[in-house]
Amino acid sequence: MKALGGIVLLGMIFLLAGCPRGDANPDVPSDVKVENLRTSRKADGRSIIIGVVQNTSGRPYSMIHIEFNCYDDQDKLVGDADAYESNLGAHEDWNFTVAMPEGATQFKLSRVNGSH
Repeated sequence: MKALGGIVLLGMIFLLAGCPRGDANPDVPSDVKVENLRTSRKADGRSIIIGVVQNTSGRPYSMIHIEFNCYDDQDKLVGDADAYESNLGAHEDWNFTVAMPEGATQFKLSRVNGSH
């Protein structure tokens, strides 16, 4: 029973440490995957979102735009973060880093759009 309690506690710590929120599924094109989402801190103390966008289609994207809603420890929306990439080739990956707004400790991917 202690092992199960430790796992639950570890999971709660992970949730409070700035992981993605598990709310509704965002609007993402069917040929795009967004994976390995996590937060980190830069040397200056700012929080950032790190992840990978994958173009799984056989056609290049001339532009990809990702958007995140960012929340504080009380689940209050404190702002948005976004990034753009131009010319994401067919079957290519984009490793991105996005700065979170001041006070944000967690995020939710809200939208991905792009044009071929």
